Amino acid sequence: MKMHLLTVSKMFAFTLALAGLLAGTGWAGEGTPPITKTYLDKLDRSNYKEGTSNFRTPPTGMGIKSFKRIRREEKGKYNIDICYPVTGNPAIDAAIKAPVQRELKEFQEYLAEAKHSGYPAQDWLVKKTYFLTRPGKNAVSIVAGKGWYAGGLFDTYYDMSTFDLRTGKKLTFADMFRNEKKAVQILREQSRAALRRNGQADDYTPFDNYKHGDDAQVFLNSQGLQTILPCPAGVKLLVTVPIRVLAPAGPN
Repeated sequence: MKMHLLTVSKMFAFTLALAGLLAGTGWAGEGTPPITKTYLDKLDRSNYKEGTSNFRTPPTGMGIKSFKRIRREEKGKYNIDICYPVTGNPAIDAAIKAPVQRELKEFQEYLAEAKHSGYPAQDWLVKKTYFLTRPGKNAVSIVAGKGWYAGGLFDTYYDMSTFDLRTGKKLTFADMFRNEKKAVQILREQSRAALRRNGQADDYTPFDNYKHGDDAQVFLNSQGLQTILPCPAGVKLLVTVPIRVLAPAGPN
């Protein structure tokens, strides 16, 4: 990106506006630092080991009051280990708990179907972990990593959400930026460039089919937005998009 005085001026105005806007939602270039690839790799590896799915950093003090844990096991058949955060905000807690309940139900149905088909579970795993970033006073980004194994390759899938801790609202790009389409375009371009740099096909990103109001699938921290891109063979690519690169999208 070419830097000139107007661009610098816009970036400064953008940062000030974010400080004002996200004194509301909390993102003002403050808070926790970006997640690193080492951290993400460590989180992925933790899913392979028994009893380590409660990988929390930190467990409290980030808008999180406590963690709840669900453990179900039938030795030699399956192991369910899910640890999820509780904020004390009913709307946020409902949004966190709903996919946990849905995934438990789906797994039980899958177990029953496999048994009926004559292919009963053997050392199957469902593990769900969470890590958090706190972009500012009133917002928290919650990233859920679900590990799943039912034969074949073990993989971890990530789901990312940012919430306003006061209202319980899940934030979308329309909440974060004045020009929602531009923000999505920048994230799509940055994601494709990151895929190419890492020798991956750039024919798909989570932002390709984004529609107004969709989940943003990013998390916020002190330097901008981050997202986790799925790649072939279970590879996960961590992409950081700095605030200065997002400046043309403008704050909402």
